[in-house]
Amino acid sequence: MTQHPTKIKHNMTNDELTTDFIRIKTNKKALPLQTPNHAIDPSSFLMHWVESWSPAEIEVFVGQITWRGPHTSSRKWVKVACLPEGADQKRIKKEIRRVLNLKTYFKVCDVCGKKKPTGWMGGYTCHSCMEDQGAVF
Repeated sequence: MTQHPTKIKHNMTNDELTTDFIRIKTNKKALPLQTPNHAIDPSSFLMHWVESWSPAEIEVFVGQITWRGPHTSSRKWVKVACLPEGADQKRIKKEIRRVLNLKTYFKVCDVCGKKKPTGWMGGYTCHSCMEDQGAVF
């Protein structure tokens, strides 16, 4: 197995996966868990959001990666949950954790042990590990 010294594999934490692949929508407005200038702590964002909004319904979306060609990916936002009015921060965080554990959208690579979106996987091996093993995309 050839190692690529210039290649860095990124182990995305649950917070990073949440920031990049989870969106919350209410009152017809999508609320990304980041700002244009910098990523923010999802838990502090949720606390602020729960205190400042009183939605009739909270929808949770996950970004599903699809491929339009060998080097062209796209992201489709899929609604995966709907929470009732009055859902508190604890309930929202619990739902996000549940979504992060859905194997339809996120898997753990059998080779490196890192959790990645399923669009970055080939079965149960991530694309980074497949490339390290000589796969060509």
